[in-house]
Amino acid sequence: MMSTNHDAAKQTALEVRRAARHFAMLYFNFCHTLVQTYGEDVAFPLVQKAVFNLSLERTDLNRARALAAGASLDLEAFTTFNDLPTIGWSAWDESMGGMRCPYAEQWVTYYPDHPWFAKFASLYCDVIDTTNIENFSGTLSHRITKNLLWGDTACDREYFLSEEVQQGNFTYGTRDQADSSKPEDFYEEEQVVRLFNLTDEDYLALEEVEFRARFRERLHHTLEIQTYASAYRGASLNPNQTATAKRLCNLWQQRGLSLELHDYRYAVQLISFAEAIIAGKPVDLSPYAPIPVTAEEREGFFRIVRQRRSVREFTSKRVPDEVIDLILEAGIWAAHSCNLQSIRYLVIREESTPGLFVGSDVPGGPVHLVVCQDMRVYKANPFNPERNQLLDAGAAAQNIALAAHAAGLEGVWLTFNEAMLQRLRAHFNLPEYINIVTYVDVGYGDQTPYPVLRPKVAEVTLGRC
Repeated sequence: MMSTNHDAAKQTALEVRRAARHFAMLYFNFCHTLVQTYGEDVAFPLVQKAVFNLSLERTDLNRARALAAGASLDLEAFTTFNDLPTIGWSAWDESMGGMRCPYAEQWVTYYPDHPWFAKFASLYCDVIDTTNIENFSGTLSHRITKNLLWGDTACDREYFLSEEVQQGNFTYGTRDQADSSKPEDFYEEEQVVRLFNLTDEDYLALEEVEFRARFRERLHHTLEIQTYASAYRGASLNPNQTATAKRLCNLWQQRGLSLELHDYRYAVQLISFAEAIIAGKPVDLSPYAPIPVTAEEREGFFRIVRQRRSVREFTSKRVPDEVIDLILEAGIWAAHSCNLQSIRYLVIREESTPGLFVGSDVPGGPVHLVVCQDMRVYKANPFNPERNQLLDAGAAAQNIALAAHAAGLEGVWLTFNEAMLQRLRAHFNLPEYINIVTYVDVGYGDQTPYPVLRPKVAEVTLGRC
């Protein structure tokens, strides 16, 4: 297992290094074009400004992610939330050839024919690395002490407290030099802290639905991702990585919630994995691997995908509740952004409540499976875009449509008009936070439509890399 992981890590490192060399080539050609067009004296400050702005844009996002995770803006968090895939550097060994730094490996090849580029290559390293830590921490600065680009056998650096940085100044530029525009969904640091770093009192005052959603979201972003990445790469974890999860588990207990609920049990298991990694012990995830799909099962799955059709005529045979529940369970297991688990259902038999679906543009089925969402859960992550929320409901509905066919039923995925929505909302007295999204009608089919033909994969594939 460890050998397999090592080989996978090495392959990933080689791919990262290849991409890094491509960036190094792009940077050289960017500098070369400016030097040819404007000369070195004009090009140099333009390149410095571009690299400075790049660093601000990167570390604005990294800093926001760190604050959202409740991390201190120190050197350890700077390393944890660095967006550079450092495996391309850390996994290097002499068997790979070249230099530890793929940028330097590429850039030194330009020196013989373009000696002017040496100062531009060094400029990138110093501006990007210095501005990164200055903008992320707000307290620290940086200097390079050794550099492969200078002929040293390794790269080295030192970080130090800087009064200038603490006063809001940068070594290589000023904030007003940067493009002041930010994405529409960009949140300032104070907003991030307010949205994610709730006090214990805040957590205890939340409705249970929102508390549990925040519990799952924080677990996902502060422990789950990091733990699985460390287990795969054999890397260490921050000794405090479990702090947020343990704090939330303690709050869970203070609220008197059942320790048998699925969210809590998952948290306990993740914490145990993380603690083992922190203690330097291996974590074997193989017992949790999915059962391998047989050739027959694979063929059956794709047959279900291809043979599912929109059927609009049904027999009078009653669909058992246990079959309906099996289909709805498939919707629950659909992928869901940030593990927020927004999906809710209405199950309506036409025979028991006729008329609620009057106005549909196609004949309906005997059972209406309505996919709703509890929008309170999305308060847990305001960064979650609206398109993800729609995809959450769509993924559940798609699973339902496929599961109905797999269970021997047929169905049709339909759309509400406004009158239908109002009738449903009034009949079930639904609160405002429940959003009715879509529905799938199911039953025992009494018709076999000619399958709608689809294009070939090659016809709809816009590009491949």
